[in-house]
Amino acid sequence: MKKILANFIVLFLLGIMVLCYSLISQTKHPLLFKDRYGNLQGSPKTKNIEHLLEKIEMLEKQLAEEKAAHYQLDFLLNETNVEGDSDGNVKKNTSTAKNIVKTLNIAKTSYQMPPETLKDSLCRSGVPLCIAEEVVIFVSKNKMAILELRDRANREEWIGSEKYKKKLLALSNLSAELREKYGDSIYDRYLYAKGETNRVMIKDVYSDSQAAYAYLQPGDIFLKYADNVIFTMNDLRNATADGIKGDSVVIELQRNGEYVTAAVSRGPLGVELEAIVQEPD
Repeated sequence: MKKILANFIVLFLLGIMVLCYSLISQTKHPLLFKDRYGNLQGSPKTKNIEHLLEKIEMLEKQLAEEKAAHYQLDFLLNETNVEGDSDGNVKKNTSTAKNIVKTLNIAKTSYQMPPETLKDSLCRSGVPLCIAEEVVIFVSKNKMAILELRDRANREEWIGSEKYKKKLLALSNLSAELREKYGDSIYDRYLYAKGETNRVMIKDVYSDSQAAYAYLQPGDIFLKYADNVIFTMNDLRNATADGIKGDSVVIELQRNGEYVTAAVSRGPLGVELEAIVQEPD
């Protein structure tokens, strides 16, 4: 009963959230902002309404299943036969008790929440439902292409060959293709939804370095180097190696929750880095 009540409360709260979202959506001035990529976005804290409706439908189904199991348990308990032996001691019908335990175990395993899918994770990280579905299809096709390649190479006995490695390499650049197709904002949320690192943080600053001259500090998180949005260490390495060495460039950082800028000369910064996971803005 406690679990049923808890699910009912969750369902009620989700309904209130959907109602609030609908009221906000109907205002003349929706909550819009420009993210760090320059794209116009809705409020990052606002859930996608279609995704919420899916969750409500799932909870309603689980609640109905739990009620059915509860009624079945009540029936089994009422059917339990209790009789006395010759000494007046109460003896229970063990077969019925076993049925009850079996039903309890089935109920326990039936109502475990399913693992979060990639689509759920993308929506939770702020990706609109329609785009999340496209991304899932895009990723699934890539994975199937790799499986088909491996299967074919095994059957034709050329797995491990240069031909196989070349074809596999062409299919292994999923992140770059996804970033090019959907842009930095969706790519950032994809990395976060997958639990992959999507930020680069300074661990240490070397003395007599570009970073030291620019007063960069341990804990600073890179956002941009010149016009390049930084998500990975490779992004930063490629950005520092690009252009003419010594040219002055502006970098954007996040420091203690605030956004700061600094000017450095293009080339090695002189820092130790750490890849981290951070929720997108």
